[in-house]
Formats: sequence, structure tokens, C-alpha cells
Amino acid sequence: MYQQLRDYAWNYLTRKERLEEVLQDTFWSIYVNMEIVMKEENYYSWIFECFKNNLKEAIQKEIVFLDDKSSSYIDLLSYLKFLSFLQ
Repeated sequence: MYQQLRDYAWNYLTRKERLEEVLQDTFWSIYVNMEIVMKEENYYSWIFECFKNNLKEAIQKEIVFLDDKSSSYIDLLSYLKFLSFLQ
């Protein structure tokens, strides 16, 4: 599951640090909420939803980071990736 989430996130993030942060936050949430996760009928969907929320936050942070660096092309590319992620 780790590799699947990592590969998916890599399509949306340009910084490895953000990628690792998303995965770490996701697996920490799973650990902290293990009882809830295990009671879920489809716990994969719960995990993916948690991952998706963490990824959305990271994409927004990355857009701000890129904007601070005045890199308009990369900023636009990241923003377009973010919009495609929301669909």
C-alpha cells in the first residue's frame, strides 16, 4: 500500500520532502485511529480518503512555496495538477 500511495502522490508533488510528509502523516493517522480503521467495512477507502486529504494540503503548500520562489511556470503546472486532483 505504501508504494501505491507514494506513486500516486508523486504525480502531484514536485518535492520529495512533501511526498514523504504526506505519507508519514497518512500512516500516523492510521496508527492513531487504528480502532476506527479496523471497524470500517472498507478500510482501504478510509485510508485513501485520509491520504487524499493530506495530499490536497501538501499540494496547496507546494503552490504557495512555488509562488514564493516566483517560478510562474512551475506554479501554473502545480496549480493545474491541483485542479485535476480535485476532480
